Amino acid sequence: MPQKQDGFLAVRRLRSGKKPELYITVSKGIIRRAVDRNVLKRRIRSILSPLLKQSGLSYKVMVRSKKILSVSFHNMEEEIKKQLNTNG
Repeated sequence: MPQKQDGFLAVRRLRSGKKPELYITVSKGIIRRAVDRNVLKRRIRSILSPLLKQSGLSYKVMVRSKKILSVSFHNMEEEIKKQLNTNG
């Protein structure tokens, strides 16, 4: 599946064999403080965990830009849902 290259994150739906899993990558080169990286991971996990349970699929999320730190939870949720709809 193609990944969206613009924006502050990239979301990819993966076919899961056994159980649904969530892979979140926040590079130390993009976001230096561990506290900020962990907050982002918790936000992304809370957005995608209902989808994991209902779909049975795995997801891979890569944070691509520092701009994500200034994005509200609601806007982050909308961006993730938009990317999942465009990626199939």
